[in-house]
Amino acid sequence: RIEGRGRRADDFADMTMNFETGPRKFRYGELAAATNDFNEREKLGQGGFGGVYRGTLGDTKEVVAVKRFSKGSSQGKKEYVAEVTVISRLRHRNLVRLIGWCHKRGEFLL
Repeated sequence: RIEGRGRRADDFADMTMNFETGPRKFRYGELAAATNDFNEREKLGQGGFGGVYRGTLGDTKEVVAVKRFSKGSSQGKKEYVAEVTVISRLRHRNLVRLIGWCHKRGEFLL
């Protein structure tokens, strides 16, 4: 049903509203370009929820790690939003700083 599909998109938009003051919202194309379209040569590792890729942001030339959640991952939208919210507030010398996120066509990226 189209009506149901739109409602889920609205729910996700509602969950991400609080991101506006936090980490940057990236366009999918920015992160795809940074990682050479998620090229296997740029892959740093693979975890239970997806892969992590090395990338270079085009606008700042900053070297970053991009976590791309598997489409079949059991981690849903709520868990993704919770991870973004928690990680964006954490500061520790052994943790990477979250600088942004992206959600496009069912793909979740940090």
